[in-house]
Amino acid sequence: MKKGSEFTPVDRGKILGLREAGWTFAAIRKHIGRSAAGVSKFWRNKDTYGTAKRPGRPKKVCERTKRHIVLAAKKAGASPNSIKTSLTLTVSAWTVRRVLQQSPHMGYGKRNRTPMLKTSHKVARRKWGRSMIKLRTDWGRVIFSDKKKFNLDGPDGLQYYWHDLRCEKETYFSRQNGRGSVMVWGGFSLKGKTDLAFLVGRQNSFDYQ
Repeated sequence: MKKGSEFTPVDRGKILGLREAGWTFAAIRKHIGRSAAGVSKFWRNKDTYGTAKRPGRPKKVCERTKRHIVLAAKKAGASPNSIKTSLTLTVSAWTVRRVLQQSPHMGYGKRNRTPMLKTSHKVARRKWGRSMIKLRTDWGRVIFSDKKKFNLDGPDGLQYYWHDLRCEKETYFSRQNGRGSVMVWGGFSLKGKTDLAFLVGRQNSFDYQ
């Protein structure tokens, strides 16, 4: 045992038993390998030994506040900064982030992206796919192409948030309209991929070709 460390329950029992048997503090010291002063101090305070509270750095966030932080993140998928503001916390946003990281039920991930499709859209897509399979077999002469608009007025798919790991991930609808965007076109066939084309303005049949 390290010098100056607290007596173990076994050592305490030995000291009590040997002292009641008439052993001196010096004899007990040699027997258990501790200082006579330490043995004497324990004997004088044997009823309260080991019960004193040790001073330490107080926690910045109590358990109640931790529960409120996790609940706020679950309800809105909010950021540490917004949680700090909404709950009027005196701790930093980094402390809020640590609380979420330490929670076994919270995780930081990306929302699932899904297009804004109605039931009628899904039915029409399946119908078109089945008709194309039956319509032709010369797929070597077919080019699959599509255009995509990247919005410049905000994140396009970079939606990360804090979520409850016990629940399904949230989804967000990809935007089809918005201010400030870049339209690109691309295609592929059995022979490979086309170059990516940047479209300017409205496209008619001639421009599209």
